[in-house]
Formats: sequence, C-alpha cells, structure tokens
Amino acid sequence: MVAIIREMEDSNTCWNITIASIILLSYLKMKDFTRLMFFLSKFPERCVEPDMVTFGILFDAEDMGSDGKECLQMWRKMGLLYKRVEMNTDPLALSASGKGGFPRSCEEACSSLETNARENKRRTYVDFINLV
Repeated sequence: MVAIIREMEDSNTCWNITIASIILLSYLKMKDFTRLMFFLSKFPERCVEPDMVTFGILFDAEDMGSDGKECLQMWRKMGLLYKRVEMNTDPLALSASGKGGFPRSCEEACSSLETNARENKRRTYVDFINLV
C-alpha cells in the first residue's frame, strides 16, 4: 500500500474518495491502524472529504481497538460532521470488501425510525453518530 501511495504522490495523481476508501479498507483488513490514521490525516491536504464509507471505516477501526479521536476532532474542526451524509465511494469498492458494522448499524437505526422521521430529516454525520 505504501508503494501505491508513493507512486500516486510521485505522479501527482489526484486522490478521490473511492481510491482513498480502497486504501483505507485495505489498512482496516490488515489491522494496520497506524497507517490508516496517518492516511486519514492526509485528507485535508489532498482535498478529500470523508463520506459515509470513510466514517464507517473510522468507527469500525475504533471497534477493533484503534483510537480515532484525533481524526474525529479534525473533522469536527473542519465542520464535516455537520454536513449532509453522502455516499461518494464507488459501490464496487464496497462490494469487494463488504459493509462494515457502522454503516449496517446506521441502516438498521434508520429503518427502525418512523416513516415521517426518515423522510423529513436531512441527516448529518453527527445524527448518525448519535443514532448508533
């Protein structure tokens, strides 16, 4: 993974959320939390904004023993926690690795809400964090 990231940097390849999610999912599967958190810390300088998959990776890593507080604080300072939830990662990336626990929990929590509450509310990441 390090070699891939280095090649991307050397060739000035633009990062996007799908590429970032694939790399993060790989680090999560390898349980390499140090590199996972380091890679997340590079998002602002690469102009990559997290999406639902990224939040899921962060919280799944926390469930596995990693500490994502710094990353969450960084996103809070950037105002990203209060943005509308988006799913910008290509679905193919998810189908290759599967959904994590956090996105599944969010889906279950949303489906248990009353229909009016589901349809009328514009959900933010903070809403989902508080919901699950």
